[in-house]
Parts: sequence; C-alpha cells; structure tokens
Amino acid sequence: MNFKHKFVFLLPGLLVLIGILIFPIVFTVRLSLSSWDSFFPGLDFIGLDNYIRLFTDDQRFWESFFRLSFFSITTVFLQYVLGFSLALMVWKDIIFKRFFRVLFLVPMMTTPVIMTVIWRTFFHESLGPVNDFFGLFGITPLWLSDETLAKVTVIIVEVWQWTPFMFLLLLAGLLSLPKEPFLAAAIDGASPLRKFIYVTFPLMAPISIGAIIIRLIEASKIMD
Repeated sequence: MNFKHKFVFLLPGLLVLIGILIFPIVFTVRLSLSSWDSFFPGLDFIGLDNYIRLFTDDQRFWESFFRLSFFSITTVFLQYVLGFSLALMVWKDIIFKRFFRVLFLVPMMTTPVIMTVIWRTFFHESLGPVNDFFGLFGITPLWLSDETLAKVTVIIVEVWQWTPFMFLLLLAGLLSLPKEPFLAAAIDGASPLRKFIYVTFPLMAPISIGAIIIRLIEASKIMD
C-alpha cells in the first residue's frame, strides 16, 4: 500500500478533526480580532484592540481570573490530597478493598441534577443536616446566601464530585508501580513514611502531574 492509499483512509478522520476542532479554533480567533454589532451584520477587523482592552481596561476580567484561579488551584489541591490518600488506603491489603473501590467512585457517577438536589438539601438553611449540627452551637450559617460561604459550598461540592477521578488515576498508577524499589527499601529498613517520600511519591510524579493538569483544565471550565 503506497502513501496515497494510506492518505485516503486517513481522510475521513482528518475531515472530522478539522470540523470539530480546527475550524472552531480558527473561527474563534477570527472573532477575537474583529468588532461585531448585532444591529449591523458583518465583522470589522480591529487587530489586537479587543485583547488590549481586555488586559488593560476590563477590571471584571482580572477579578474573574483571580477567582477562577483560586477556585481551580484549591479544588485540585484538595482532590489530589484526598484522592492520593484514598488510593494509598485501597492500594494496601485492607478488608473489603473491592467494595471501597466501587464506593469511592459513586460521586463521579452521580448525575448533575441529582447531585444538585442532594447538596441543596444538605446545605438548606432550615432543613439541612449541616445547619442542624451547627444549630447545636447556636450557629445558623447561610451557606447558599452568603457570598463567602457560597464559594466554600461550591468548592466542597466540586471536591466531592471529582476526587474519585483523581483517586481512579492515582490508584491505576500505584497498581502499575514496579515492586523492586519497594523490596529494596524494605531490605534497607526504610519506614513506611520514608518509602512514601523517597519511593512511592517520586515514582508517581509523572502520573500525578498528568492528573493535576487534566483536573486544572476541567476545573477552569466551572463557569460553563
């Protein structure tokens, strides 16, 4: 089979790729370099004026940027810590290990509608169990009305939903690690903490970086 025949077989896939990926990117770049008015159809090329105005005159952009950055970094950090902890726990020989593997994935499998109902009820001002607990101390926080508490609530829900994704990737990475470095560390008399710091964590670095990047990209789309 020559090169021309190979290209013919690749052509359908390339056309789909161009249609769903490359064309939208090119069209978006063109829009960003143009001025558009709904009352006067047509695009007027204005160069980098939109970008200059965005970075120099639009205060709302920077406020949104810093809020989104704080949200993304905070949620992904918590997801990584919790996901790694759960993965390490299931990685070891514990009772009902298979049960816990399935249980930890339940939040990620929950549909957004059901998840919204659950957490709205959970943080309800008068009916929610969270406020029932704080009510014992004479505190009734308005989780969904106060700006700061609303941010905390969104972070909690995001961490709850996507920690299983981090757990799944990190557990797969732990199960694929070679046993020789751990045997060598055991022969040298390394403690469990030293094994984690000097063996497990460095070996998991590539997978950890990949998982963090994926979640940062997804977390940055929370406004969608």
